[in-house]
Amino acid sequence: TIKKTSAIGLHEFEKEYKDIFKIKGFKTVTAVIFISNFIWTFWYIYMPIYLSNLGMPIDKIGLILTAMLGAGAVLQKPMGSLIDSRPAKHILIPGFFLIWLGGFFFFAFKNFATFLIGRAILGVGVDASYWPAIGVCAKLTRKRSHGGSWALMTTGAAIAYGLAALIGGFLTQTFGIEQVLMGASVGALIVAVLLIPNKFLAKKGTSKYRKHQFIHMQNHRHK
Repeated sequence: TIKKTSAIGLHEFEKEYKDIFKIKGFKTVTAVIFISNFIWTFWYIYMPIYLSNLGMPIDKIGLILTAMLGAGAVLQKPMGSLIDSRPAKHILIPGFFLIWLGGFFFFAFKNFATFLIGRAILGVGVDASYWPAIGVCAKLTRKRSHGGSWALMTTGAAIAYGLAALIGGFLTQTFGIEQVLMGASVGALIVAVLLIPNKFLAKKGTSKYRKHQFIHMQNHRHK
């Protein structure tokens, strides 16, 4: 009886997640979230190490990190309005482009001011390359599959973090931190170009979120 019950439970578990993957567009937004997290992890982990290796004091590194958080906080309200009213693609593409631009500016002159500005630009890009995909996923997900879809997304995000940390360590040892950070930014530019023809993400946004969809967007990742 116990084995039979377990088998039924496992079957229902598998069916639920298969049904979630069948939701039109779910794989697309999950891939965008995965890629955004993957790229971001390189900067999250290795940028402070890079600055420390340059001999920058810890308090200045802290100010650079704060600049990114401040830029993201100030833009939360307008970002939310854009997600509600505009197609996700119209925010995601500029977001990935800003990650590239922020990385370029970060290394342009290599002084405290450009590190600060570059990091702030990059931070805005990171938010813009992530939250619209979360918004789309929230709209796609039905109430009964809310928990399962969120579990799949957070699992994918965790895998992205782990892979980027491992791959980043290997690449850093091989090529150096600066090259790795530049490569992550160039990767974001490539993603921006690849998203241009995507039709699913070109659908108009909507402000008509249900309660379970709003909760779906409350989780936030590390800064």
